Amino acid sequence: MRALGRDPDWAPSTARGFADERSVSRRHAEIALRADGTLWVTEYQDGTTHGTRVNGDYLLPAVPRLLADGDRLVLGLHSEATVSLCATAERAPN
Repeated sequence: MRALGRDPDWAPSTARGFADERSVSRRHAEIALRADGTLWVTEYQDGTTHGTRVNGDYLLPAVPRLLADGDRLVLGLHSEATVSLCATAERAPN
């Protein structure tokens, strides 16, 4: 699990990158890679001020959303990323 937000105690690996982005909440969202290889994003349980969007659709707090290769993930007003999934050798197509 990777926490996304500006709170350095809650999201120590991402807080610095979002420090100047005030539209990203201190506790914004979590990204999780599940055992079956799927990637999920969940907006923080108490919600966020400016929301989390996947392909333009706002997430509901605490409701996981499956991510697919090429999805556009937006936190707050300006922080945007494109999801890029790589197959492992075991899961790569033949």
